[in-house]
Amino acid sequence: MDYDIFVKYTEKLIHQMKQLVQQGEVVDVQEMFARFTLDTAGEFLFGTGDLNTLDLPSPKAGHAVLGQKGAAMGGTYGEFVTGFEEAQIKAARRSAVPPLAWTAKEFFRDTLAGTNKAIDNYLAPLVLRALENKKLGKQGEESFLDHLASSTDGPAAEYAACGARHAADARLKTASLLSFSCYMLARHPHVMNNLQEEVSSQIGASRHPSYEELRQLKYLRAVLNETLRLFPPVRSDFYCMGVNVAHASSKVPINSRVSRGETVIPTRQGPIYVPAGETQVIYSTISIHKRKDLWGEDADEFDPGRWLDHRAKETAADPFKFIPFNAGPRICIGQQFAYNEASYVMVRLIQTFKDFSVAQEGAAPAGCLPPEDWRSAKGRKGMEDVLLQSAMTLYAKGGMWLRMGLAEVAEKP
Repeated sequence: MDYDIFVKYTEKLIHQMKQLVQQGEVVDVQEMFARFTLDTAGEFLFGTGDLNTLDLPSPKAGHAVLGQKGAAMGGTYGEFVTGFEEAQIKAARRSAVPPLAWTAKEFFRDTLAGTNKAIDNYLAPLVLRALENKKLGKQGEESFLDHLASSTDGPAAEYAACGARHAADARLKTASLLSFSCYMLARHPHVMNNLQEEVSSQIGASRHPSYEELRQLKYLRAVLNETLRLFPPVRSDFYCMGVNVAHASSKVPINSRVSRGETVIPTRQGPIYVPAGETQVIYSTISIHKRKDLWGEDADEFDPGRWLDHRAKETAADPFKFIPFNAGPRICIGQQFAYNEASYVMVRLIQTFKDFSVAQEGAAPAGCLPPEDWRSAKGRKGMEDVLLQSAMTLYAKGGMWLRMGLAEVAEKP
C-alpha cells in the first residue's frame, strides 16, 4: 500500500513540477513538497484521496506574498496552512518561556484559538468520517485515523483530531528533507552528477524503483544523511528556565528530555548527574551535527562521502552522534517511512530534471534573503543562499526557489 501511494502522488508531483519547468517558471520546491506530503498523508494516514493540494495554483516567482513560513496561499488550503504554520511558531515561542509565564499572559485570551479553528475546520471532515466508520462498525482496511478513532473510548473526536494534527505535522519533516536535499544538489553540481550516475546505472532513465532497489542506492542514502546532518528537520520543543531564549525558537532547532528519576549522562568529559524531579535536559541537534570534535574540521561542509568511507563506521559506532530522528528507545517510528518516501521521490526527480540552481533572489518574497552580514560569517551561516528559520521544524523563509531543466528523457513527448 505504501508503495502504491508513493507512486501515485510522486507522479502527480512530477507532472506539476514538469509543467512549471516547461513554462520557464522557477519552482518553490518547499511548497510543492509540502503539498505532496500532505496529499500522501491524506491517503496513507487519513484514508482520503480528496485533499488534492497539488492541483491548486502554485506560487509565482517574484509575485509571491510572504506567509507564516513560505509563500502565502488563498482558499481553504491556504487558511489551513497559515493556521498550521502560525500555530507552530506560537507554540515554539511558548516553549521558550516558563509555562506559568505564557499561561498568565494568555489568561484572558488564547492566542492559538483562531489558528486552531482554521486547522480543525480543515481536518474536521476527516475526523468525522473516521468516527462514522467506527459507529457503523465498518470492516476492511483501516487508515491511521480509523485505527485511532476505534481505539479510543473517551472523547474520540478530540483524540482523533489530535492524531490528525500530529500526522499532519509529520509531513513537514519529509518535506523539509526533500527541500534541503534539492537545495544541496543545486549548490553542489558534482554531487548531482554522482547521483545521476547511480540512478541511471542501477534504476535506469525512467523506470520506477522498487523498495529493494532503493535500499541499494548507497550514494542516495549518503546524500539524504548528509542533508539530515546539516539541516535536521527535527521538532523544536524546549523550555529553558533562567535563560533568555525568547527568540531562539524561531531560529535554532532545540530538543529536550525530562528525567523521571535521577540518572547519569555519560559524556567525553565525564558523567553528568541529572537529579530526579522533572529535570529538563536541553540539547540542540543541529549543533551536535556540526561539532568539529565529532565530525572533523570539515563539519560545516556538505560531503556525502563521509557516509561511504571509514568515517561511516565511526558514526555507526556512536548512535547519539547522528540524531535527525532522535535516538534510543524513543527514536522516531516514522524513520524508515521518511527514508522510503524521500528516496523514491528523489529518484524520480533525478530521472526527470537536471541542472538545479538556486533562484532565491528575485523569486522569493521581499525580506527572505540572508542578510548581507551573513556573507562574512563563519561556518554554514556564511554559505547559505536561503534564510533559515525554525518553528518546530527547519524551513527556508519565503520558500525554496529553484530553477531546473528537464532531463533528456523527460523532454521527449
